Amino acid sequence: MAETGMKKSTIIMCSVAIGSLSLGAIVGLVLHYTVRDEPLEPGPRYDVVGNCIPQGDISKANCDNRGCTWREPTDGAPWCTFPPGYGYIMDGPIEETSLGYRVKLAKSPTGAPLYSDDLMKLTFEAEFHSDYRIRLKFSDPERSRYQIPTEAINIESPDRIADNETRLYDVIFQNEQQFGLMVIRRSSGEAVFNITVNGLVFSDKYIQITNRLASSHLYGLGEHNHQQYKHSMNWKNWTIFTRDEAPVDHWNLYGAQPFYMNLEEDGNSNGVLLLNSNAMDIVLQPDPHPAITYHVIGGILDFYVFLGPTPENIVQQYTEAVGRPFMPPYWALGFQLSRWGYANLTQMETVVNRNRDAGIPQDVQYGDIDYMQSKLDFTYDKQKFAGLPKFVDELHDNGQRFIIILDHCIGSNETLFNLTLNGDYPPYYDGIKEDVFIRDPRNGGDYLKGQTGADICGFWFAASEEMCIRWMQLGAFYPFSRNHNGEGWPDQDPAAFGQPMTRISRDILMTRYRLLPYLYTLLHEAHTDGSTVVRPLMNEVPQWLNAIFRKLDGTNFMEYVFE
Repeated sequence: MAETGMKKSTIIMCSVAIGSLSLGAIVGLVLHYTVRDEPLEPGPRYDVVGNCIPQGDISKANCDNRGCTWREPTDGAPWCTFPPGYGYIMDGPIEETSLGYRVKLAKSPTGAPLYSDDLMKLTFEAEFHSDYRIRLKFSDPERSRYQIPTEAINIESPDRIADNETRLYDVIFQNEQQFGLMVIRRSSGEAVFNITVNGLVFSDKYIQITNRLASSHLYGLGEHNHQQYKHSMNWKNWTIFTRDEAPVDHWNLYGAQPFYMNLEEDGNSNGVLLLNSNAMDIVLQPDPHPAITYHVIGGILDFYVFLGPTPENIVQQYTEAVGRPFMPPYWALGFQLSRWGYANLTQMETVVNRNRDAGIPQDVQYGDIDYMQSKLDFTYDKQKFAGLPKFVDELHDNGQRFIIILDHCIGSNETLFNLTLNGDYPPYYDGIKEDVFIRDPRNGGDYLKGQTGADICGFWFAASEEMCIRWMQLGAFYPFSRNHNGEGWPDQDPAAFGQPMTRISRDILMTRYRLLPYLYTLLHEAHTDGSTVVRPLMNEVPQWLNAIFRKLDGTNFMEYVFE
């Protein structure tokens, strides 16, 4: 710990054996405290910190009212941070369970609650699932809170605790000045999960916790438009909340993956999943004290830590827990054509026929929302797309498939039903009858009504022929190879530009088709054991790549390679 702006600190660590630990786990109770004799002055942060004012009025007066520490750092760190001891403390002895340990926690008296509905008591559980997986869970002991249903994600707990002789990890508990825990990799002594940082907040509608990372080599978290594979740690905030959004800037997109992988300094890797589907912000803290802070608006804290030790192992262990990738049918690996903006069936037929005449291999044709009647799911426009069933039959006769795009919302405008469907729209009325739609608990239980692989050649804007050629050459090797663009933009299918676009697209797609058995095999391996289909160099040689990171010291990787 740096001593900038403070006198010499005193740290006391004491390992205490826990009696009658017949389960064979190695547990230490670490007691420590830090004495500061003078206020901190402006300058770089002295350690991992938690933001005591995550939103609202960021002022010294507000910070003082919360019993937190006000400081004006020069490196982008929060100005108001939690004082030592802020969080929870043990409220009784560590209890053995069939899979590990349980600890009762009570709110620490240090500092004022961030919100009026802070939980006064928590239950913490550590479950040793396997040699390489441990579950760490904070929950409310007094009432049930929302958790992801097992029908959606079912990470099965084992029948018995992992064998102490073969486990890759140990666990250390802390209770001074606040409760914390570290998961230690036995082979290196590295803390792969470390929540000994003060500042655990657990209120009814807001949860905050910080995990000190083994290094700043962090990957994952999504879904977003990441500009680089390895994350920038400079106080970057990533929002995780699913929505239908174009990949612009760093906005949150379709999927929710609160999972990261951390490459340790010696080349080993660890992975962490927070099993929570509520909206959240994740803030990354940079060197020399890399960390990750979760800001979550509900549910519980349910962490799964994976010990790897290789990056490829991490992916395999993660997919073993949440579910392996599905095994696609062989035809789905073929080239696919789509667009939003087919004016009618005639235009769609024209596109299919000109690509067929140009010798472009095509396995799949899509119908976007244009085919629908008034954009209502499970309908089609009997005027603009009259003859659609016959067209689909013709595709099938030619060995091709037709995929319809469906939006995730069912229309609820009954006036529109009367105008366009003679009042007959079973998806809506059957849903009302069966009470399957989501209700709004804040509005008397009314039904909620709302709006809600890379597209080759791009979804937005007009694609130039040269750009589209290069993208086709790249996209021919995507696992999911689909040319798709948005409404109002010119056609960009391979036969839309003429030569040389058609020739180059045909040749590169034929190369793809020759490689499909290999791709299909990789997808089978992903489906059965969780291995990656398209993998970074890091997954093959993590130790070598980590050595490169250290040698670069800010130098561009390509500059280093060519020197």
